[in-house]
Amino acid sequence: MVIAMGRHTLSHTSPSSAVRTGPALITSAPAPPDNPALLAIIKPLHPERVTGLTALQALLIRNVALMATITEWNGWPFLHAYSVADLKIGNRARYIRVGCGYWREDWWYVTPGDAGTNVIAAMSTPDVAARIIAGVLL
Repeated sequence: MVIAMGRHTLSHTSPSSAVRTGPALITSAPAPPDNPALLAIIKPLHPERVTGLTALQALLIRNVALMATITEWNGWPFLHAYSVADLKIGNRARYIRVGCGYWREDWWYVTPGDAGTNVIAAMSTPDVAARIIAGVLL
């Protein structure tokens, strides 16, 4: 199965052609700098994504061993999830970047990957996505 982050249009987001199911992927490159000014601009453009990411963030930060922030990356809202243990030793390069993609008439939590986009869980089940992300990071 292939799914992509999608292409935003005025009326909806249509999926692009490179998506596959798979586990949440840990990224090993430094996270991009947070740009709160740009995030404030793009939030109103992506209300469904921001709502889904906010729900996932709330579940992740209930676990004291995890940290999650919503940031902008390439004009899209993303959630970056970290292990607190990694942050304590200054390792901000080990995290999971979670986005939202529209595919088969539903919204999904996804992670970008080298071979395409990896589907984590449906956005209607943020608890499932939170368990998967915690399992990978901890």
